[in-house]
Amino acid sequence: MITIITITKDDVNGLAHTLKSTRILRSNNFFCQIVIDSSNETNKVAVNKIVSDEQNVSYHWIEPKGVSNAFNFGLSKVETEWIWYLNGGDTYNTQIQPYLLQDILKTTKAQGISFSCYITDSNNNETILGHPELNNLWPPVYNYLAHPSMILRTQILKEVNGFREDFNVAMDGELWFRLFSKPNIVVDLISIPIARFYNNGLSSNLKKHARDVLKIFWIHKYLLMSYGIKVIKKIILAFFHFFKLSRH
Repeated sequence: MITIITITKDDVNGLAHTLKSTRILRSNNFFCQIVIDSSNETNKVAVNKIVSDEQNVSYHWIEPKGVSNAFNFGLSKVETEWIWYLNGGDTYNTQIQPYLLQDILKTTKAQGISFSCYITDSNNNETILGHPELNNLWPPVYNYLAHPSMILRTQILKEVNGFREDFNVAMDGELWFRLFSKPNIVVDLISIPIARFYNNGLSSNLKKHARDVLKIFWIHKYLLMSYGIKVIKKIILAFFHFFKLSRH
């Protein structure tokens, strides 16, 4: 099974759009959804009303302490094998039939699945955030992976203690460095847009986003350096391997 985590704060209409898009999934008990709300008292009542009318959706209100805190609170409530973060206002691509997504999750041996997704800016311009060429996949210094495009096994996310709460914007970018640098982590890449991500929140603040990304580089500087050394070593070893074979 999979749990969709949706965090929201004082955006009743955005949450309504998200829940409407996932209704097709939640009609199947393989899918459930948890709404993590930090709205004020007035909007809290409205959110509760929306959630109470939906199938396979549970509701939690928490004090507003930032996106990472809400993400981690949601993680603590998940008991299913898979987890997917789809924030209030973002929507599921209903062109993907639920049985297809269910079959992928049931049969894959990977620890995560990276889909592509649509990104809509404040001017309603839509682009597709796809996957880079194979040779540019790692490290993810430019090919930013948006969290609505990622479905992960819950256990591996819990093993790395979820999101760092000292990040304001690029908390998912930091997570990818920490998570995907672990050994034996396999991720399926599926270039089908699974969601529409509305890039008009914190992530649209380019200065704050850039500061968070530079912070990621600094925190993981040794990982990046070791990766560069490993790539060079791999090329050298491959060269001598095939050089020896050519001499036999």
